[in-house]
Amino acid sequence: MTWYKKITVEVPLLLCFFSFLLMGSIMTNLVYYRTCYNILGYDESLCNELGKSTDRQDIKDLEKKVQKSANIIVMVLEMPPALIPVLINVFAGAWSDRYGRKPVLLTVIAGLFVSVGMFGALICIRNLSPWAFLIATIPSMLTGSLPTYLTVTLAYLNDISTPETRGIRMAVFEAVMVTGMFFGTLSSSYLLYATSYETCFFFATGLIGLSLLYTIFCIPESLPLKKRQEQNGRNIQSICQCRNFTDNFKAVFKTRDGYERAVILTIITILTMTNFISNGEKTVKFPFLKEKLSWSLSQYNIFSSISMVIGMGSTVAGVYFLYKMLKIKGSTLCLLGLISSSLGSLLLGITKNNYYVYGAAVISLFEKLVNPLLRTKLGQVVPAEEMGKVFGTVSTVGGLTSLVASFLYTFFYNATLNVNSALFNFISMGICISGAFLAIYLIVLERREPAKCNEDEIENLNTA
Repeated sequence: MTWYKKITVEVPLLLCFFSFLLMGSIMTNLVYYRTCYNILGYDESLCNELGKSTDRQDIKDLEKKVQKSANIIVMVLEMPPALIPVLINVFAGAWSDRYGRKPVLLTVIAGLFVSVGMFGALICIRNLSPWAFLIATIPSMLTGSLPTYLTVTLAYLNDISTPETRGIRMAVFEAVMVTGMFFGTLSSSYLLYATSYETCFFFATGLIGLSLLYTIFCIPESLPLKKRQEQNGRNIQSICQCRNFTDNFKAVFKTRDGYERAVILTIITILTMTNFISNGEKTVKFPFLKEKLSWSLSQYNIFSSISMVIGMGSTVAGVYFLYKMLKIKGSTLCLLGLISSSLGSLLLGITKNNYYVYGAAVISLFEKLVNPLLRTKLGQVVPAEEMGKVFGTVSTVGGLTSLVASFLYTFFYNATLNVNSALFNFISMGICISGAFLAIYLIVLERREPAKCNEDEIENLNTA
């Protein structure tokens, strides 16, 4: 089979993450701008200088005043789209296990399409408070949003891969996400300065629309028809029954042979930690660099894009060369990634100039190996019929912790803004160090019991 026939969910994944980061990169700037003149009442021309590189002290002072209010709005805007999808995601894994992956994927992407279109429409009303943007989150919130999308996408990839190809497919999954994030982040500021906020959001709507069409016409169902027919005739009550909730957690906590349950719980804990850091930092990293080094949106997006390229390259190269060619265990590489990430956080915590920030991106290049290799290990330990439930639990727990992370990082950042805006990086460093100890524990468990699948038997990229 030729390689292009094996491309499935990677295309909509790329388009969706391009759209997410295109919007996400400018959303904070938009909220700062609207908060400045719509809520705090400052002159619009003065507010328009926020997010741009400047030496004016009055603009720097204004940014500090706006940040405390705007950071809370950004945090609240992210909470509802995360909270209810977490609850939906509890059932989504079981639904997709029973009724197929494609219907759930279509529902989620359709909700995202409507939400992003509503954002574009609301932004057209120039005097509208940024709090009104919450309305646009409702469609995606009710259809599961990003947590459900990732859960079902991972389950789909697990369906169509084998134990030998799963490691590479998970690495490609991570690389595709990063590629979408890279192009979305890199292009956002240029598109914004060339056009407008409205154009950016309607362009993002078009990207998600393309991913929806691709999913409808080009992605086949991954579950056998026989498995789906077994559930025919069930009513809506059976679809939403509490058993779907308990089944997810039973799949995680059930007694298994040897140390398999301990391995699964350890992996989920480390994944939750990395998710906590990424979701917490994304709410405050741009404000931190604006305040600490007077970065503009363009400077931040260039840095983010370079970090993504480093991460994407290290993920593919690490999985292929270190994991496959040199036959280094996945758990060992995860330990390396967590140590690398903790050193990067340390360097950001003592940042004095741009060299520290870019140095942190380089020194933490192995951190992107953690998630794909841990997901690969889950695929080797957990039976195929339980993968949707387990990934559903991972996304559910991750969604809940992301809410906590967003709140804690925002609260801590605002509380330390006038002391040292970089202090939140030491929280990330502490979590990474804790995760490193768990990775050591995982290595010990693996040495006590042979792996369920031979991790070294991975086909090359051409057969993945």
